[in-house]
Amino acid sequence: AAGAGAGAGAGQADGDFRTTRSFAVLLRGSVQVYRLSFKTQSLSRPPTTAAECCAHFAQMALPIGAAPSQAPAPIVEGGRLWSWSFDDAGVPSFEEQRRQLENGRPLPPAAHLGRWFCGLLRFLAVVLRPVWDAPLVAPVQRRCASDATRGDGLCLALSEDAVRQLLARLRPALRFARQQGLASAHLGSGTSHGVGGSGVPSGAAARALRYTSERHSKDEGLAQIQQLLSRVLDVAERAQQVFGLLSVLHAQRSAFRILQSAVVAGPSLDALLTRPLGTLVGSAEALGPVVQLCAAVVVESGLTTPAAEVVFSTRSGVRTSGSSGTGRRPLRGAGASTSASGGGAEGFVASGEVCRELEEMCPGIFAQVDLSYVQARLGPAVNQGPGPAGELLRRYATCISPSSLGDHWVELARSLQKMAGEDPRKAAEVCAEKLEQLQQLRFAAAPSEEDLTLATERAKLLLEALLGALGSDPKARFPGGGGAAAPMPARALVEQLLRKTAALRFSGQDSADASPARGTEEGVNFVHGVILDHLLGSSQQHHILEELLDGNATDMEGFLRSRCATNPLAGEMLWKHCLRRGRPLDASAILLRLAERSDKEVGILQRVHSLDLARQVASRALPRSKDLVEQLSAKLDIAIRVQVPLHHELQLLAADERVTARWRNAAEQRREDLQKLMNLQELYQTATDFSLYHIVLVIADTSSSVQEKEVRTGAWISIFFPPAASPYSSSLLGHAPAAWQHGLFPLLMIRRCPSFLSRDACASPSPVLTAVSQDELQQRATRLLSEMATALRDSSAMWDVRCIATLLEYCNCLWFQSVGSAALAGDGAESQASAHASLPTASGEAEEGRPRSTTDPQRAARSWVALTVLLQRPFHFTLGDVVKFYAAMLEQLPSWLKDLQSMLPADPSRRRPALSEDDVYVHLGEVVLVVLDQWVTQVEGCRADERSVEDFANAWPSVEGVLSRLRSRLLEVEGEVVRVVAQRLLKDLRRSEAAGRRLSPRCVPPPRAPPPALPVLPPPVPVPALPELA
Repeated sequence: AAGAGAGAGAGQADGDFRTTRSFAVLLRGSVQVYRLSFKTQSLSRPPTTAAECCAHFAQMALPIGAAPSQAPAPIVEGGRLWSWSFDDAGVPSFEEQRRQLENGRPLPPAAHLGRWFCGLLRFLAVVLRPVWDAPLVAPVQRRCASDATRGDGLCLALSEDAVRQLLARLRPALRFARQQGLASAHLGSGTSHGVGGSGVPSGAAARALRYTSERHSKDEGLAQIQQLLSRVLDVAERAQQVFGLLSVLHAQRSAFRILQSAVVAGPSLDALLTRPLGTLVGSAEALGPVVQLCAAVVVESGLTTPAAEVVFSTRSGVRTSGSSGTGRRPLRGAGASTSASGGGAEGFVASGEVCRELEEMCPGIFAQVDLSYVQARLGPAVNQGPGPAGELLRRYATCISPSSLGDHWVELARSLQKMAGEDPRKAAEVCAEKLEQLQQLRFAAAPSEEDLTLATERAKLLLEALLGALGSDPKARFPGGGGAAAPMPARALVEQLLRKTAALRFSGQDSADASPARGTEEGVNFVHGVILDHLLGSSQQHHILEELLDGNATDMEGFLRSRCATNPLAGEMLWKHCLRRGRPLDASAILLRLAERSDKEVGILQRVHSLDLARQVASRALPRSKDLVEQLSAKLDIAIRVQVPLHHELQLLAADERVTARWRNAAEQRREDLQKLMNLQELYQTATDFSLYHIVLVIADTSSSVQEKEVRTGAWISIFFPPAASPYSSSLLGHAPAAWQHGLFPLLMIRRCPSFLSRDACASPSPVLTAVSQDELQQRATRLLSEMATALRDSSAMWDVRCIATLLEYCNCLWFQSVGSAALAGDGAESQASAHASLPTASGEAEEGRPRSTTDPQRAARSWVALTVLLQRPFHFTLGDVVKFYAAMLEQLPSWLKDLQSMLPADPSRRRPALSEDDVYVHLGEVVLVVLDQWVTQVEGCRADERSVEDFANAWPSVEGVLSRLRSRLLEVEGEVVRVVAQRLLKDLRRSEAAGRRLSPRCVPPPRAPPPALPVLPPPVPVPALPELA
């Protein structure tokens, strides 16, 4: 009987998980006690029944008294840890439910929870059965020593050993169920489902319907079981946290005093005395009395007791990285409670340890503590001692755990920022302590992504609040705090914070194997990144960053290198720092990286500036940087000559309201893309898409891969005659041009900008032209050619004088035809002939012997190509060269005119005049006569220049041949208007021929007289021979 009683007592204490049995044997004169110990045999196969799963949970028990952080994962002693499975869980099938209803059972059958879920329920029932219906607090009778009378007291209903045993069994089992049970529920069953008793349906549609219905019922069943398992685990984990709170009370040896506290008195204490454990943990709202008990632990542990002196040092008040992790500081016993209640720094340290224990043992309960009540208790207490701000902040910060509400962290950040203005050193210490506390979350068992994200957000909140209190004055100094400590500059405070947080690592932000020495892939850890990012984003605190570059508190170069791709200021600081350190190649590489950033926040002009600086800096390392300098020079040349003007063209196009919305939107989108540096191929594609062929010529001159001969002719023609589907085409404009003649050359006259290759990305457009002038084409074309001469090399193959001159003269003839026909529409043949010759000439004949061009400037206006373009850069023709060139142009007119007209695009507006061969010939003949007159005038005015006079004399025979052929051709022209002009030109031809003949003989120098003949010398007289000497 005694043995049975002893065995029953052991069973009641340990439930169904006994590993020992005790037997008492009554002998004559003695009592002998036998204890049998046995080891639970672990399974060599996965559990197949609920009982085996329950036994498997029991084998996960931790050593009694172990902390939660000492066992990161459940371990089964002597065996392996089997995985949770839901392969036997689910709702009953339709056949099972129908059979149950046929058997007279109206209620639907219960769902199959599975062996693991049933085993967990059995395990929780065995462990929690002894305490489920018991209250947490029980009255106790005690005898007062003063008067020997009996009085009522309060104590915890569960002993310390019972609480330890409960925690040792619950922690690993609940962790295993949370990690594997809920995760495996998403995976579903691992076995295939068989068909019902009716066999496999024969039809495909019937099989699909059956599979869908069975799969749907199975998935719904797993979802229901998962929700039920989550609710069971929530209740069990609340019970575990209650046991954790009781373990803290037992370890403090202050349960009697805390239960007598006014904080917990009233309804909360009554609930603790009357409500059983099962009622308190049934929901989060029912935990209110337990939360109030936790608040009483915080208050009565000495946190709100005024301290005589606050000693805020790393050794006594802040947990360093060495004190975290696997080890824990032991809780103080009764002596600690007494010290805490008496005040002083040791009491505050004890209260801090209590808060940390509460955060570790019952984080969910500790997070619900009303911190406003604690702060109200702190207010009057801290005002009684020195350093009220520092003590208030430290005590308030101790009450806040990583799982506390967000409002508590906001209030802490506000208090931290306020304290930083008075005592920044202590504020930095408190901030470092809370950051260390937040990063401990990565050591928790299976932390959720939400918890990790909250930890990083709260870390940023505290750091930004602390750094926001730093001033903008580089010479500002802050009080050192505490006695005679010297004031500290802002740089010293930041360096102190950087050193204290160098070892912190936040899960999801820092790599697990990153050491403080080498940091992370970004150069610094997460905390240092937040600190330096705040300084980088505040223009008033840039001086701190510049000072930190010369120190070794953190890897400043690594941080700036990781940020220079997104922050130009970081790159600017870094390349200047490298240049000061004598590393021009590194500085050039950083500047090149700034110029080639992938974002569009930096404009093209700023990128060009960075590229130019990179080239200049790299040139300091010559000759070893020769290849780099050449590469940077090529990139810079493309950017300046091509991309900047192209960006400007698209900006003009996007802002022109006359252009259709399709072209404007496309230009705006492509302009945004051009904010980044691009290669020649991309720039060429953009220029051709928008018919900007003057930029295509620059690209062809820059690139060696572009077929120059093919691009050259087509690009020059497309400048003056763009394709019909171009942005500035008159047929595609939303508003017709004020003068239809402008539509002949849209790029020159409809485009609203005086310059063609502007390097100013912000150039404003010019007003819209409404009137037409005869010299308008001359002004726009000469401006274009002048800018092209600056952009292209003089020796470039793009300067094909045959192509350019013939094209310009064709456009010139076309323009005068259009302007003259519009001005004198409806007049007779004589008026039209005068219009063909620019304007009616002055009345009367020119003076005999003087060229007509000197008295008729309007006639010379037709010759701007010959007298302006060909005489300047890059052609540098003389007047004699011009005459020869135009003679060849007249001779080959049928050939090149046919080729040119075949290459012109279609004219949708049908306003382009049709030029015949006679029209062009008469136009070129007049130009030749004007040039010849100009040449004669030049020779007459510079008789002293023998070289020019001799050149004219030598060229005159060939000029006479040109005039003779011109006379013959003018006599053959057809058409009334052209014949009238031809008759006028024949008169001018005779006048020019006479002036040339008159000047030519005088230009030839007279033959010089032959030199006088030399006199004939007489033959030499022979010299007699000398006699020989003896």
